[in-house]
Amino acid sequence: MSKVRFRRTFTEKERVSFVKEVLECGSNILVAKKYDINQVQLSTWVNNYRRYSQTLTPKEPKDEKTIPN
Repeated sequence: MSKVRFRRTFTEKERVSFVKEVLECGSNILVAKKYDINQVQLSTWVNNYRRYSQTLTPKEPKDEKTIPN
């Protein structure tokens, strides 16, 4: 019988703490091993954190005002 692995989910707060730890120590490999997180996933979180200015999710687009005809 094989071992069943469940997909873990992390809150944004947890992900941000992992990312900050990567930025402090400079190695996503060490942090990924420490918390048993896929290195590619952690790299994606780091890139998103840098891209979206201190958060991991893009900001909501502003509603554009429509010009009446």
